Amino acid sequence: MEQGWVRQHASLPLSLEAARTLLAPHGLEPVGLQVLTEGKANTNVKLELSDGRPAVLRLYQREKPAQLLETALLRKFKGEIPVAEVIVADPDAGWILLEFLPGRTLQQAAAEGASDDILSAAHGIGAALATIEAVQFTRPGFLDASLTIVDPWPSVIDGLQGYLDTCLARPLLAQRVGDDIVRSVHRAWDEARPSLEAITAKPNLSHADFKPSNLLIHEGRLSGVLDWEFAHSGTWLLDAGQVLRHRGELPEDFPSEVARGLQEGGLDIPDGWQKWAGVIDLMSLVDFLGRDVCSDGTVRHIGRLIHGTLFVPT
Repeated sequence: MEQGWVRQHASLPLSLEAARTLLAPHGLEPVGLQVLTEGKANTNVKLELSDGRPAVLRLYQREKPAQLLETALLRKFKGEIPVAEVIVADPDAGWILLEFLPGRTLQQAAAEGASDDILSAAHGIGAALATIEAVQFTRPGFLDASLTIVDPWPSVIDGLQGYLDTCLARPLLAQRVGDDIVRSVHRAWDEARPSLEAITAKPNLSHADFKPSNLLIHEGRLSGVLDWEFAHSGTWLLDAGQVLRHRGELPEDFPSEVARGLQEGGLDIPDGWQKWAGVIDLMSLVDFLGRDVCSDGTVRHIGRLIHGTLFVPT
C-alpha cells in the first residue's frame, strides 16, 4: 500500500526527558517512549505513563486550526465510533495526548495477509463512515473547531475540482507521468462532473484522510479512526475513494462489506458509487504525485493507481 510513500517533512525529535517536561504541568509522567512511524504530516510517539497507561503524544507540524478541529471532532465522536479519548490538549504548545487504541492499521493487516480480520472489520468501517456522513451541512467548505464553515465553496465539486486543477498545474506532475495522464484526469472529471454534482448536492462531513493507514483493526473489528485534521464539509465519496484506493490488495468482498455497513448505517448509496469515489480520489493521488518529495517507486505506484482508475472498468 503506502508504506513506502515518503513524508514531506521530517518527524520532530522528542526525547523522553522532553516529553516529561511537556506533561509535567498536567500531572503526568511518561516512563517510556516509542516513535510511531506511520503518518506523514505530524509526529506521533507512544508513551508509557507512570500509572501504567499507554498513550500517544501527537506533535502537530501543521497550523493550529488543524489541531483544534481534530480535537473537537475526536471529542464529538467519542462513544459513537472508535476514536481515541483526548487525555489532555495544549493547543498553544501544539500537541495533544491521546488514549492509545489497540490494533494494527488496515495497511499493516493487509501486508500481513490477515484477510479474515480485514473482511470481518469491513462492515464496521462502512458503518463508521456512515456515522461521519450523517453530520450534514448547508454548504461545503473548510471548518473551524466549532464545525462552522469558515471558507465556503460554491459547491462540493467546485471546491474539490478547484484543488484538483491546482494540483494538475504543478510542473512536477507532468514531468513524472506525462501530459497524456494529466489530460486524461481532466477529462475523467469533466465527464463525471454532472453526475458528481447531483450526488454531492447535500454536503456532509468528510474525514478526508480515511485511508488504510488511518484505520485500526483489532480482533476482526474496527478499533480506531485516526487523523482528523483534514476534515471538512464535502462528500463521503472522498473517504470511500481513499479506503478503496488499494482494493486490489484487500479481500475481494471488502468493498461489498463496506457497502453493507454504509447502508445499514443509513447511507443511501448511489449506483456506481465505487466509480465515482475513484474519480474523486484522483484528486488525492495527483496531489501526492506533484509534491516536491516523491520517490521514484512512489511515482510508479501512484501512476499505476491513476491508470487503473482511468482505464480499468469498475
